[in-house]
Amino acid sequence: MILPDKLIQKAKSELKNWNQTSLSVLEMSHRSAEYLSIHNKLLSDLRMLFNIPKNYQVMLMQGGATLQYSAIPMNLLNKNQTAGYIITGKYSQQAYEEAKKFCDPKIIALGEVPHQDIAYVFYVDNEMAEGIQINQLPHCDDKIVVCDMTSSFGSKIINVDKFGCIFASLQYNLGIPGLCIVIIKDELIGQSDRTIPSMADYQIMKKNNSIYNTIPCYNVYISGLLTEQLLEIGLKQVEQEQLNKSRFIYDFIDKNQDRFSCHCSITNLRSNNSIVFYSKTDLHTTKLLNSDITFVEGNKITIQITIHTTIQQLEQICSQLIL
Repeated sequence: MILPDKLIQKAKSELKNWNQTSLSVLEMSHRSAEYLSIHNKLLSDLRMLFNIPKNYQVMLMQGGATLQYSAIPMNLLNKNQTAGYIITGKYSQQAYEEAKKFCDPKIIALGEVPHQDIAYVFYVDNEMAEGIQINQLPHCDDKIVVCDMTSSFGSKIINVDKFGCIFASLQYNLGIPGLCIVIIKDELIGQSDRTIPSMADYQIMKKNNSIYNTIPCYNVYISGLLTEQLLEIGLKQVEQEQLNKSRFIYDFIDKNQDRFSCHCSITNLRSNNSIVFYSKTDLHTTKLLNSDITFVEGNKITIQITIHTTIQQLEQICSQLIL
């Protein structure tokens, strides 16, 4: 991701002396009063930003979304239970394969009524590699809904109480690589009859305020700065800006159908966070195309739109594509 310049300047100014303590966040003990003030403020600000109900835990974990693909079935399933997985791309497939180590997961088609014998329904909100996003909560009957929101978290308003568990690796919109947020209903914690490794055990994370082991303090600090910024702007405005940016690219593709085609043909499943399309002619890859938000593989083009991406950046990319 590309961090906002304003944030980088603030982090730079505080690098050697955070909050007049003569300490860098990089030097702080993860159990010091100074660090705990940063840690607890982030948890509090995340609750405020996403309007997280009191009966949900907010936890900071390591291992990215990949660890959660194991942690979810270990924490939410007893040994005789199973779950349903909606497969829309690379990451939901990866989660499904991981779940096989703990149960016999069922594949559920998007829109299909879940099997009666499953404990939860899992889906990925936004599939980066395919440019597919489930913009409407799947029909899940009375089942617990679990969602990987890694690449969309922070870009839209979320009705948290519709979910049993949400998790997101924070490097796309709300941080740098190395930190994962888990938002989970209190009543789901500590119910599994499985032996769970400590670093994946939600009960242990809850009991230790997410500091069971040494947490990456600087990651928490950066996520705190970004969350403060979003609180000032408001998620309603951020969501509208995200829609405007994705619409700009989709309009460009639609206006140039003789040259480009969208990977996702179903309009209401088109991603607002990662736009995947193809050139019908050979691409002459430029310096600009190999940027931090644009990836080119053969004739496949992926534009990664984070909350920090600007319309100006997207205009530059489009102008290069039609040269």
